[in-house]
Amino acid sequence: MIDAVTRLASSRRSRIGLSGCAPLIVLALVSALSLGARGYRLDAPCVSPCTTASDHALISDESYYVDAAQVIAGIHPPPTLPAGQVPFYREAPLGTDPNGEHPQGAKLVIAGAIELFGNGPFAWRIGSLLFGSLAILGMYALARAAGGGPWLAVGAATLMAADNLLIVSGRIAFLDIYALAPMVWGVALYLRGRVFAAAALLAVADCMKEVSVYALLVLGLLELFRVLLHARQTDPADPLPAAWAWRPALGRLAIAAIGSAALFIAGLWVMGLIAPPFSGDSGRHHLITGGPFGHLAYIINFAKGFSNSSGAQRGYPWQWWY
Repeated sequence: MIDAVTRLASSRRSRIGLSGCAPLIVLALVSALSLGARGYRLDAPCVSPCTTASDHALISDESYYVDAAQVIAGIHPPPTLPAGQVPFYREAPLGTDPNGEHPQGAKLVIAGAIELFGNGPFAWRIGSLLFGSLAILGMYALARAAGGGPWLAVGAATLMAADNLLIVSGRIAFLDIYALAPMVWGVALYLRGRVFAAAALLAVADCMKEVSVYALLVLGLLELFRVLLHARQTDPADPLPAAWAWRPALGRLAIAAIGSAALFIAGLWVMGLIAPPFSGDSGRHHLITGGPFGHLAYIINFAKGFSNSSGAQRGYPWQWWY
């Protein structure tokens, strides 16, 4: 009788353990399927027999970032590409980053992959595959940190994995996916109360693409809503956390903002030692001087003057709302 009860209890514990692991198993399956889907025909488009780097066409702004990574890796971009594409930055000094309008982070990752795997589409895009998977896992962590249950978090990660923008950005050599992954993880850590670690990851995101600074706007709105709720609470029997008061909220936000800004400047300085920023824009070729602050000024001035081929000014995230 005692043995039967022991076996029954053990069986129930096993089922409970399996049930607790089920969301993580599904998350792993979703991540694997996403990686496989995004990795399918990673070398496309190309002109048969696709034996050299110049046989593979670059997709949209890959022409900027892959060419810049090649220059960083000490390789002159090929003179022509399929479909009449003309590579950028052929006149840039080798070892520099001629795409100086953006920080070097993502392009250094691509350049490192070129050094490891050779100059081809796998090296150009493997980083996007990995960072895309990190972003999906980060969405699970973010949903859990925001108070969602395991299955809700798996649902959020699955929706992200199925999103067309993630599928496309997570398989081509664009900077955005490199910035997204540390942004999502940084916000998740902030919600967990690990503010210093969050500041470090947000700085990493800024080093990939400067628009990552918008994550601080999200955190600012979050803290504002918390403070307003804390100030308006009316039920003393069920008080809101004291950490939602304005003083600790302002302290957390200041650490995240100042810490990430300082680490971003330090990152620009270190990356500038590895691959000095170079202006390859419209024939105005020159090394960008002034250290990290000079590079940051160049990035800001470039963004101010940027317009697309139709002459319309660029859009901003807050414009999506209307």
